Amino acid sequence: MRCAGGYRHRPSPETTNHNPTRMITVRIEPENREFTMDRPGTVAQLLLKVGRKPGRALVIRDGGLLTHDLNLKDGDHITVRDVGSRG
Repeated sequence: MRCAGGYRHRPSPETTNHNPTRMITVRIEPENREFTMDRPGTVAQLLLKVGRKPGRALVIRDGGLLTHDLNLKDGDHITVRDVGSRG
């Protein structure tokens, strides 16, 4: 990106300060892995980011199932639970 006086350095994602209000907490089951990430817009986008296919995982917020078209909210605590056989 060019600005007056030369090129402007673009910070890497690792050094960018995250806005904590745009974050969600995600728990992946059955691995029992939990992490915080930038909030994707929808449940479908969340599934893409965590490498799960729609129809192969349940997405749960406050004990209720979410459909793929629902928007996520800042500060959400989401559980992604794999479903199906592993045999």
